[in-house]
Amino acid sequence: MKTIRNIFCLFIFMALLLTAGTTARAADTYAVDPVHTFIVFKIRHLDIGYVLGMFVDFSGTIVADKENPEKSSVEMVVTAKSVDTNVKKRDDHLRSDSFLDAVKFPEIRFKSTKVKKIDETTLEVTGNMTLHGISREITVPVEFLGEGKDPWGGYRMAFSTDFDILRSDYGMDKELPGVGDKVHISLVTESIKK
Repeated sequence: MKTIRNIFCLFIFMALLLTAGTTARAADTYAVDPVHTFIVFKIRHLDIGYVLGMFVDFSGTIVADKENPEKSSVEMVVTAKSVDTNVKKRDDHLRSDSFLDAVKFPEIRFKSTKVKKIDETTLEVTGNMTLHGISREITVPVEFLGEGKDPWGGYRMAFSTDFDILRSDYGMDKELPGVGDKVHISLVTESIKK
């Protein structure tokens, strides 16, 4: 009788574990929506004005864990030759070995290694950025903009970040100081739940 009672208790315990496992919220994976994502940069020109541009070909994946933000992650891949400043001659120059060297280094990558929650709408994301063949650890502030269902049956989440890098840190030190060293990058993204 005691053995039957023990087996019964074991089954109850296992059922409770299984139920707890199915109610626990897992992290959700999102694909960056290229139609509603913008990667814009700004750099000084002749120490007088600015040149603005963007990258138009990229992909990315965000793993969002709301209950445990530190388990979240992000990975972005940008095609270097997709740089666009609305002037073909300048874009070709930026793709050349004077700057991005897009033939030799076709991709710009960011892969997170750590996510820290600052408050309800702000995260601090640390990761490795690879640009021009050089990888460096950077930490950027990320603002949570919102989430919800879209009209097409999907579910979306949006974030933005603004940060600076020095292009010389990535081996791009030609034409200084005519073209500034500090590059300001703004990224606004909507991502769709897979």
